[in-house]
This record gives sequence, structure tokens and C-alpha cells, in this order.
Amino acid sequence: MSSEVIRVEPNLCPLCNTDNQCGNLTNCGEDCWCTSPDITFTKELLNKVPDDLKDKACICKACALMQN
Repeated sequence: MSSEVIRVEPNLCPLCNTDNQCGNLTNCGEDCWCTSPDITFTKELLNKVPDDLKDKACICKACALMQN
């Protein structure tokens, strides 16, 4: 029986695989860019995230802004 292990990199966007600049991961003391009222995460965008990466890696700002 073969089971494939998916390695999750929480600092990489699950859609484009670039640095997601997640402020929650840096512990910098400032709010993450994703808390801006100008940013929305549509259901369509969230549905593009592969199931095995949901709730494990943040979408980057560039991908989020393409949906707005």
C-alpha cells in the first residue's frame, strides 16, 4: 500500500507557489495584509485551493487581488 505524503510549506501560496508574505507566520506584531478591508477571499478563490492544502497555507496577496 502506497501513501503519498504531501509536504506543506505554510509560507508558500497554495495557488501560485510563491511567498505569501503571511504576517501571522512572522510574529512581527503587526496585522497581516489579509486583514485589510480591501482584501476579500471569494468562495470561488478559496475553492481553487487543493483540498490537501486548505487551512494549511495562506493565499498570497497577488492571487487574492486578482479576484477583486
